Amino acid sequence: MAIFSIKTGLLAAAILLVNVNVAQQAQASVSNEVIQLVNRARSQGRVCGNRRFGAARLLSANGSLNRAALVHSSDMAARRQISHTGSNGSTLGQRATQAGYQWRGIAENVASGQRTSTEVVQAWLKSPGHCANIMSPNYNEGGVSAVRGRDGQIYWTMVYGRR
Repeated sequence: MAIFSIKTGLLAAAILLVNVNVAQQAQASVSNEVIQLVNRARSQGRVCGNRRFGAARLLSANGSLNRAALVHSSDMAARRQISHTGSNGSTLGQRATQAGYQWRGIAENVASGQRTSTEVVQAWLKSPGHCANIMSPNYNEGGVSAVRGRDGQIYWTMVYGRR
């Protein structure tokens, strides 16, 4: 009996590790996909509301910004609401610093309800403020997270930064 319990416990631990690894790979895939779509948008000039932007240099993915985005998407999903303020009162700057990002410039886009990376980037590009964050030449790094809440909605966060 004891040998079976140990093997069962090890199997459960192995399954948990596989699930965590799959979730991390899925987050990395979503992050890369959104950053590619954002970079495609940044590669050509566009008008965001009444502001004209020229082409901007491409963003590179940053692990610390991904972590800041994941913390915020998870928090929004748990609360079932989107906000730029965390449930603990945290600001974007505080979350980015806590994730280890030493920033000189920082911005954030949030959304919920879009089912795919393409849908969320298209929604952001239609919103003047979100579009301006995407097109701003002030940022050269990005991090993204998408977390499905218990309500079935996906909560998206993209953080833009410059060190």
